[in-house]
Amino acid sequence: MLTSFRKVKVFLFLLFANKKISNLLYNKFNVSGLLRGKSRIRISGQNNRITIRNGKYKNIQIGIDGNDNIIDIDEGVQIGSLEIIIQNSSSKILIGKNTQIGGAKIVCCEYQDQVSIGSNNLIADDVEFWACDGHSIYQNGIRINPSKPIIVSNNVWIGRNVKILKGAIILPNTVIGMGSLITAREYPANALIAGFPAKVIKEGITWSVERT
Repeated sequence: MLTSFRKVKVFLFLLFANKKISNLLYNKFNVSGLLRGKSRIRISGQNNRITIRNGKYKNIQIGIDGNDNIIDIDEGVQIGSLEIIIQNSSSKILIGKNTQIGGAKIVCCEYQDQVSIGSNNLIADDVEFWACDGHSIYQNGIRINPSKPIIVSNNVWIGRNVKILKGAIILPNTVIGMGSLITAREYPANALIAGFPAKVIKEGITWSVERT
């Protein structure tokens, strides 16, 4: 439980260091990193928890319509542009330490959706994560397209304009080529993945941010 002084400090930080922060009193904020550029947080709901630790953040736009959701961004994360859309309750979005995001969109639109992005990942521009389809599809009166978690392990390099759909599990040290569509399956570690839909192109690879 935050002390009264801590609550006032967080309130003032969010009010003056960021733009268009809404619904501060009924949600929980622990923000150490300064949100710059066109950043804003809009919440319609209660008991949502947003934790943003020290890092470099620009143009983060968060929209929440629901209750009891969690957004947790760990230490050392660098973000150039990020849009987070949550349209239900009890969803969870996690971004691990030292991950770099050029530009991405994360969408959770059903109850208890989850997008988990590990540590030391490199995510390029125009990357989208969809833990849900957005609308329901029925067959013989039974829904056939429920949401599923997305899990991205550590040390994954995701190229520009990649779409990652619900149910995708990406194991460590993997590279995903530009323009790929990642569907609901488990992708192996140390693999080069590309295509629409994506498939394994090479295995037993490693990668580095350094150009040698």
